[in-house]
Amino acid sequence: MLRKTIILAGAVFMMAGCSTISKNSCIAGNWESLGYEDGRNGESRGHFNKIAKTCAKYGIAANATDYRQGYETGIRQYCSYDRGYRHGEVGNSIKTECREINSSPYLDGYSEGLPLYCSFDRGFKHGESGSSAKGKCLRINAIPYIDGHAEGRILYALRQEYDDLIEVYDERRVALEDVAYRLANAEMDEGERKRLWKKKRRLERDLDDARIDIRAFERIQGWPKQKLPKPDFGTTR
Repeated sequence: MLRKTIILAGAVFMMAGCSTISKNSCIAGNWESLGYEDGRNGESRGHFNKIAKTCAKYGIAANATDYRQGYETGIRQYCSYDRGYRHGEVGNSIKTECREINSSPYLDGYSEGLPLYCSFDRGFKHGESGSSAKGKCLRINAIPYIDGHAEGRILYALRQEYDDLIEVYDERRVALEDVAYRLANAEMDEGERKRLWKKKRRLERDLDDARIDIRAFERIQGWPKQKLPKPDFGTTR
């Protein structure tokens, strides 16, 4: 009976869309077939609640027992070795519904596919971007991924340190420009002017030190020199 009704229910289901059900489908009441299609397509178990809610608007009660029976048949087809392998290979989490039925083919496939995701290059990419190591890769103790992540984190830390040096340089340059502008444009007594000249000379030294630190860092790491803007001592803003 299930096989005979699957084709009709499946056609109506496709017309209705995966996330909704039409009034005609509610009236037809092929609940076992609809459950089978949902399971085979990997819909969550909670999808029935959406169907029941929609059909209730038409005054029709969805049959949970028949739907669940079809769903259990369909979900076992969905939870195949190949699907588990694909989910692992792209780093997806284990499908909850496949875990709930303890589908050995799916879980075996996932275990085979996940190490391909947990590669050195992927670990390096995650570490380099500052992302935490993926728990799924840590749980299987994927050494290539773990090593790659560690190396990537080193590069991430170096870039953070370099960015901090650039930020210090920019802050001192802006401060120096501000002092120079005030000296050129503001009216002040002699004492204030001397204080600002002193501050200007100190900022010039600090700026030069920051530049030296940046160039030393670039030389040690073998990185290309970044252009460092010089202070703009224009008298207008």
